[in-house]
Amino acid sequence: QIDIDEQGCPTGIFRENAMLLLKPLDPPLTVTQIKERLALALAAAARAGLTTVHSNDITSENLDLMLEAYRQLRAEDRMPVRVVLQCTLTDPESLMRYLEIKEQTPSDEVLVFGPLKLLTDGSLGARTAWMRQPYADDPSTRGIATMTRAQLDELVSLAHAHGLQCVCHAIGDAAIEMVLDTFENVNRTSPDNPLRHGIVHCQITNPRILQGMKDQDLLAYIQPVFIDLDMNTVEPAIGAHRMDKVYAWKSMLDMGIHASGGSDAPVVSFDAMENIYFAVTRKNIKGQPEEGWIPSEKMSVDEAVKLFTKNAAYASYTEEENGTIEVGKNADFVVIEKDIYEIDPDEIKTTKVDMTVLDGEIVYEREAEE
Repeated sequence: QIDIDEQGCPTGIFRENAMLLLKPLDPPLTVTQIKERLALALAAAARAGLTTVHSNDITSENLDLMLEAYRQLRAEDRMPVRVVLQCTLTDPESLMRYLEIKEQTPSDEVLVFGPLKLLTDGSLGARTAWMRQPYADDPSTRGIATMTRAQLDELVSLAHAHGLQCVCHAIGDAAIEMVLDTFENVNRTSPDNPLRHGIVHCQITNPRILQGMKDQDLLAYIQPVFIDLDMNTVEPAIGAHRMDKVYAWKSMLDMGIHASGGSDAPVVSFDAMENIYFAVTRKNIKGQPEEGWIPSEKMSVDEAVKLFTKNAAYASYTEEENGTIEVGKNADFVVIEKDIYEIDPDEIKTTKVDMTVLDGEIVYEREAEE
């Protein structure tokens, strides 16, 4: 969508797929430039106590360029964090090429060819998340579906047939329901969801949607940091009558839905301590409201920690190698300055990472002045 004013003139606001029209204006990057940016990002992730990230870097347009940059970083031993590559490929030809490269590339625990990532709607803040009913504060729109059901079915079915996990960005209830229907179709012969397909964000849910996710054993990729961004805007946007079971992450856990934690960086911070704080307190970064936003959805510290450890490993198919500190698993762990199980939950957000260890090697150690 390209916004226009009352006179029918473009306002300069491009929404969702319309932004692709501006893509040719981007200056092309070299492999070296991409490598250095990736190196900076990975170092920052290690400082934040992350040992594995899922990075949505690969598109149909940059597939070869991004893979070459990552391969060179790996060959130069400049990856202090394990990377699971998510690929946003919007046509069957690009997806088949990715599958062929994945098949021909030797397995590597540090650089992993991961799932197909598809975007089915926009964002709540831009009022482009695709809703079943019009927005309460803008009845002229229900948001934007960035894919048709036929396009989604084609790509998910192709990936599923080749054993590739799929994760779908879906924020609005209409988008989530479309994804549920697609996954139900591909999992019809194997309802236990063997490829661990999942939904990214799944913010505007309701009891019916949550039950559908539970019944299909779908994974939920959630971002506690969105509490800080959205708590004051959700109800005005969608209306009080649709607030039952939105951002319902504790409910997901209680129902047995596999939920793992992420950040959606670089839109927001990937600080793991902040994310755990948001999940436990349901407060914004300033500590408001005192009782937390939708306090019934508060998690325990242990539940919040597991979002970013044990549960995240399950989402990556690596629960046998990662996610818990046990004999025989990879020695990936962090040392933090305080015991977040014992301190006031409000202090979790400022708890610093003292050391990050990847496969038994220290990849980050905090200096005294940090």
